[in-house]
Amino acid sequence: MPTTESVDVYPVTGYFETFENISEGRGTAKPFQLIGAEFIDSTQYAKDLNELNLPGVKFRPAAFTPAPGQKVEEELAEGVEVYVTNTDNYDPVYTGLSMIKVINDNYSDNIEWRDDEWLAQLTGKSYIEEDLKNGEEVENIVEKWQPELEEFKETRENYLLYESSNLDEEQRESPLSNSNTIVWTIIGGTILAGLGVLCYIKQRKE
Repeated sequence: MPTTESVDVYPVTGYFETFENISEGRGTAKPFQLIGAEFIDSTQYAKDLNELNLPGVKFRPAAFTPAPGQKVEEELAEGVEVYVTNTDNYDPVYTGLSMIKVINDNYSDNIEWRDDEWLAQLTGKSYIEEDLKNGEEVENIVEKWQPELEEFKETRENYLLYESSNLDEEQRESPLSNSNTIVWTIIGGTILAGLGVLCYIKQRKE
């Protein structure tokens, strides 16, 4: 994942690893930002997804050719490029499952699911793949695990080291707050890079 954009979208598009013939952008300059296959109509797919009005994310038509050694290698794949427009309110799980549902609804005869229940391994739920194949609405799928989620949240409260903080919009949009985040990110990255160099030098000496 070469960019922060790839990191932002991975929780959304990583689910597409469950398919044999749909690329998640590996072998391109934008891994996980691109989703596509040779049988997808990119314009229609982007239109269908944007009409869902999923929070914090947008889609635009895209065409790409993955490098050799990757899924859909050296084939022109059509699909979408995913843009996370607001990391505070986008829902990666709901978005990823919605993207899969739209493809399954329109191209169920073309897609090839992996036979090792990979989506179950990614999500921890064995019923999600079957529900999507059967055309179940995403909100109904998500609703199934809400009781477990609430139970987990209650259990988690006993082990949190810090209280959950809910920043208001003014704080989130504060330039000073953003500047501090950037500064500490740079400092942390510099420290890690320095430690890496020291470890390398020590290893060479040994």
